[in-house]
Amino acid sequence: MESKQNPRNRALPLITVLIVWQYGANLGHIGRLLPIARSLRASGANVVFAVGDAEAAQTYLGAEAFDWCLAPRVTLSGPHLRPPVNQAEC
Repeated sequence: MESKQNPRNRALPLITVLIVWQYGANLGHIGRLLPIARSLRASGANVVFAVGDAEAAQTYLGAEAFDWCLAPRVTLSGPHLRPPVNQAEC
């Protein structure tokens, strides 16, 4: 895979992939996403996770040196509104 060169002659990743960890308390999502993230990184991509749980992210993603950030949470109020069931409802 080709890399672009920055002014300091360091290779830059050709793409950045954002992997979003959907809401949920179990870690099955991260377990399934890590092999994909490893493969993308091995191919030269910069991989970043957006997660809902900072402690889990530090434990699982920090150990493998993946970058991560907290995903925004949607908060709703009012008697007729319910929280989203998944990211697609946001």
